[in-house]
Amino acid sequence: VDTDAQYDAAQIAALPDMTSLAAGRFTTCGVTELGAVWCWGDDRNLQLGQGGTGTQSAAPVEVTGLPEVDQVSVGNAHVCARGVDGSLWCWGSNSYGQLGSGTVGVDRSIPAQVPGIGASVRQVAAGSEHTCALTAAAGVRCWGRNGSNQLGDGTTTDRTAPITPTGLSSGARS
Repeated sequence: VDTDAQYDAAQIAALPDMTSLAAGRFTTCGVTELGAVWCWGDDRNLQLGQGGTGTQSAAPVEVTGLPEVDQVSVGNAHVCARGVDGSLWCWGSNSYGQLGSGTVGVDRSIPAQVPGIGASVRQVAAGSEHTCALTAAAGVRCWGRNGSNQLGDGTTTDRTAPITPTGLSSGARS
């Protein structure tokens, strides 16, 4: 794997046509015209969604096990994607519950649907070690690390499952 810094723009080989891109701290992902997700970069926390290789990839790799997707968001070491049906899928690091699975500390090497949120997601934003989603009811749901009150619930308690930030159960647009 070539790990030398690249100072000039360079085309990424073997990359399908993308409709959107999202860059995190160690990983970049994009959504293709056909609704597939491709990622490249670091995989130490399994954020490439390849079933646990744990090695970096300079070449893009397709994430399998997802429905048709129209949005992807990349955090510090986790990734979440919104299915066109409104479902939400996350994988990678789960050190603070940022995958929304109800657990902490178990990284996920393949995408899994976030429980408790249903098929109601309009938009997703993966933060450093937390995630928030805008719901079809114009509400916000957040989970993961909360040491700086980034979940908006008035506490600094980490949350492993989606919670509603104070005052954001409705009326949010993006």
